[in-house]
Amino acid sequence: MKSTLYLLVILLSLSSFTLAIADDYTTLGQTKIDSLISELSSAKEDTVKVNILYNISFELKGTNPQLGLDYAFRGVKIARKINWKSGEADCLFCIGLLYDYLSDYLESLKYYNYSLKIIKDINDLKGVAHCYRNIGLLYSYTDDFDKALEFSNKGLKISTNIDDEMGKANAFENIGIVYLKKNEYKKALEYYTQSLDIGKKNNDKVLMASYLSDMGLILNNLGEHKKALENYQTALELFLEMNHTIGIIRTKRRLGALYLESYFNGDKTEINHPIGSGDIST
Repeated sequence: MKSTLYLLVILLSLSSFTLAIADDYTTLGQTKIDSLISELSSAKEDTVKVNILYNISFELKGTNPQLGLDYAFRGVKIARKINWKSGEADCLFCIGLLYDYLSDYLESLKYYNYSLKIIKDINDLKGVAHCYRNIGLLYSYTDDFDKALEFSNKGLKISTNIDDEMGKANAFENIGIVYLKKNEYKKALEYYTQSLDIGKKNNDKVLMASYLSDMGLILNNLGEHKKALENYQTALELFLEMNHTIGIIRTKRRLGALYLESYFNGDKTEINHPIGSGDIST
């Protein structure tokens, strides 16, 4: 009975915390968008305006991608008018990203390829690698794993050649995602570990926390619940240290799911209470 009550307290605390912090995040995001829109009203039709339109569309990806498309297309139009190829490519890439968020993968692929063509023409190798990685992700969404690995590895090769550490980390992560979806958990863990190593090398706490949290999922699928718990707790500590809203929400949810799984499987020796009392009121 006591354990059941404890479980209910944990779940109610998690739900209240998640809803409250999500509301705060939405408010902060809207404040940034409002500020950008205010800047837009006085901007001339130049590279600055294209960048503002790009930034607005990018910020809208999670809340209103359809509206984001309007701003991104305006950015493309101005970039073409002033013959700014880099800005045009950025806005086309953002259109691809927005269609991705709308789950319209065919349109997303089309605009990623439009962006890719320009990026290749201006010899932006870092941008080419970025496009390849996102195209690889698109193919993973549709379970075309061969294509997903092909494009992710193309991105990895370029990032390695130009010594782009963050690009390499993202490519390793993408490959890890493919193997995770294929239920090849050990291979997925191998690639995520390489991403984590780069995050540690560069002391990038956001990357470190994100990879640790994702690796917790993989470890849980491998049945290594104690290691999964340790990863989640370390990730949560880092996210809390940085006040990283989305990371905190995601990791809290994963901790809750791990506890539930442990509770209903009767696994009370390995994981007693993955969310300590100090975490609940955070």
